[in-house]
Amino acid sequence: MKLATIIVALLLLVGCESMKPKEYVWEKYGSTQQDFYMDSGQCKAQAASVPGMVLMQVAIVYSNCMAGRGWYQVERR
Repeated sequence: MKLATIIVALLLLVGCESMKPKEYVWEKYGSTQQDFYMDSGQCKAQAASVPGMVLMQVAIVYSNCMAGRGWYQVERR
């Protein structure tokens, strides 16, 4: 009975861990944190400049802007 309880608890822990949302960060080879802040700020301004866009559209414009500047997203380690 004890072993079954331990197995169920372990399965629950493994299941919960796999359900965590993945976190991503922007990276660009040879760039500094200041480069990121500069590009990110300009892309945020560009994304927010179009009135009437829904949040998903703003996120797409921001992501496309960052990608256009050489940034790419990787899963946080």
